[in-house]
Order: sequence, then structure tokens, then C-alpha cells
Amino acid sequence: IVQLQLAQVTNYFQRQIDLAEARRAELWQPKFSSRGAYDRAIAPHRDHFRQMLGLVEPERAAGKPRTDSSSDFPGCRVERVSIPIVDGWLARGLLFVPQSTAKKPVVVVCPDADTWPEQSTGLDVGKPPAWLTSLLGRGVMVYVPQSIERLQDHPYCQQTRGKDRRWILHRLGYVVGRSMPGLDVQEVLAAIDYLAKRKDVDAQRMALAGAGQGGMTAFFAAALDQRVTAVAVADYFQNRNYCWTEPVDRRLRGELLEFGDAEIAAMIAPRKLVILSTASSPVPSASVSRELERAARFYKNLKAKSNLSSIAVQPSAALLERATASMAEALVPSQSLSKIELSLAVPADQARGIRDQHFTERLAYLRRLIDASEAARYRHWGIT
Repeated sequence: IVQLQLAQVTNYFQRQIDLAEARRAELWQPKFSSRGAYDRAIAPHRDHFRQMLGLVEPERAAGKPRTDSSSDFPGCRVERVSIPIVDGWLARGLLFVPQSTAKKPVVVVCPDADTWPEQSTGLDVGKPPAWLTSLLGRGVMVYVPQSIERLQDHPYCQQTRGKDRRWILHRLGYVVGRSMPGLDVQEVLAAIDYLAKRKDVDAQRMALAGAGQGGMTAFFAAALDQRVTAVAVADYFQNRNYCWTEPVDRRLRGELLEFGDAEIAAMIAPRKLVILSTASSPVPSASVSRELERAARFYKNLKAKSNLSSIAVQPSAALLERATASMAEALVPSQSLSKIELSLAVPADQARGIRDQHFTERLAYLRRLIDASEAARYRHWGIT
């Protein structure tokens, strides 16, 4: 009886999810008469999406961005950047700057949730991957944000009976209107703000690329920040009718009532969007194709059909390389390649210390919101 009841409840909610797709199609009826008319029609959806993610306005009093350390190599400089968002919460990342007097395009690269900047850029072993040296060789600046890993390697994970870092923060943030995707996106948007203001950056040529969980972050950030000229999303984009089977830290309350991946793509259109996938991806190819068909109507009606494309990548190891290459082609299509040598090896304990600090700062930020919630409720209800 219990199993029958569970199946009935599951089937009921799945039917509601399936119906939500048709309701979204009715809800999303933007005007295609001009780019301005389209943007005005999309603006309320973009505002709702920001609210759903739980984004906040950065506090000016939180401080100024700083470079904690830097290292110079032939043709390149590596900077460790910290960007205050609110008091005690910093966006962090590694910035790779090609040595050139000209203003440079920039690609923000968001790796998957099982890695961190030093590992994804080869600084843990002193051997950078081809995608990084290729971008730098083209004169493209590269920023890799520090996110939170879906790993159970912090002491607090053991206190919570083996829950991973992202799951812990998801549970804390949910009750105060914050989300793990929102925290990730907030830090990428802070990085875009910082980069756009640098004198050595060409703010008209800024792109995002991400794989897996990083693909979600890049996808969402591009939808919200129109300064992003192009985005590559690898092994994430698909029809979201079964998103409840994905990691719990990806969930957004009420998301499918207004947003599937096609609707997120609509907030990027008509800018360049490249969808990449591999045969070994957990994302079914049929699901990708189905959602691409839904997204295509926005690009087609904006007369920007060629700006939405999909690429099958083999082997899987080349996924991030192909994603970043597509962004390089969009930013500097005819740039010749220079040789870049990076031999920096970051000690494992140093990288681990930064990861742990980043996690505990987010943890403390969410706990402060929880501690302040009673006073916030009193103000909301006018209780004295």
C-alpha cells in the first residue's frame, strides 16, 4: 500500500511538471518586432529569475576588490582575486592575464562541481590544460571562479553524517530565500562587474563557458547579465521535466512554473549560445534536442538562428577545451596563437585552505541570515 501511494503521489506531481511546460509556452509570448520590444517583454522574467535565485545587491561598504597574490610567467601573469559582495562574503577566483598592452577579451570558465580552480587549470601539478594555454595564446584573459564542490571532505560534512558541501549550504540557504545556484551566479556576476571595470579588459568582449554544474552557473549568469556576449554550456542544457532527479542543491522553488532551459535561453537570445554534450554525459541527447527545439523559436523570431548551436564532443576529456574554443572563436576569430608557458604548482594544502575558507564564509553568511530572520519577520509583520 505504501509503495502504491508513493507511486500515485509521484505520478501526480510528474503530471503537474509535464503540464507546466505547456503553461510556460503560453506565458512566454515576447514581442519580436524589435530588439528593444523584446528586451522590455523579457525584463519582468529576468527580474523574477533574480528573485528566485535569491540574488542580493552587493554592499559598497563591503570593501574593494583586491589581488591577494600574483605570479609572472613568459607571456602571462596569474592573479588570485577576491571581490567583496556583502560583509564577510567574498567572490574568489584565479585570473590569467596575457601580457599585452591592448585591451583583452575575457572568458569566465566555470568548471564542474567536483573540482576547484587550481585543479581545473592544472596548477595543482604545474601542468596547464590545452584549453587554458590556447585561450591565453590568443590574447584572451581567463577567470576561473572559486565555487563550492559537491564533495564530503570538510570536517562539517562529518558532523552532518556525510552530507556534501553544497547540500549543507542548500539546506541553510533555502529557509532564508537563498539558493546554491544563486550563490554561484552571484559570485560570477561580481567577477563580471570587476572585470568590466579593469583598464586592461575589453568590456565589449566578455564570454562565459561552463561544464556540468559550472554549465548551469554560466547559463544562468549569461541570462541575467547582458554584457556577456556569448556563452558555452556543456553537459547541462536539457528538458528539465525530470530535474527533480538531479542533485538537490540545484533546486529552485517554483522554477518550472516559469523557467525551463528554453526560457533561460530566451533571456540570452539573440546573443550567441553554444550547447555542447558528450556521449558519456548524464544528459540524454533526446532531452537536449527537445529543449533546443523549444529554444529555437526565440532565436528564429529574432532573426538570430545561427547564434544558437549544438556540438557533440568526442572524447569527453575534450569537452571544456571545445567549449572554450567556441568562445575564443566568437571573441577573437582571427587571432594568431602565441606560446604560453605556465609552470606554477600550488601546494595542495594551500588550495585546500582556500576551499575551506570559501565554504566557511558562505556558511557563516547564511547562518547570519538565519539568526537575523526573527527580527526580519517582526519588521515584516509590524510586530513591536
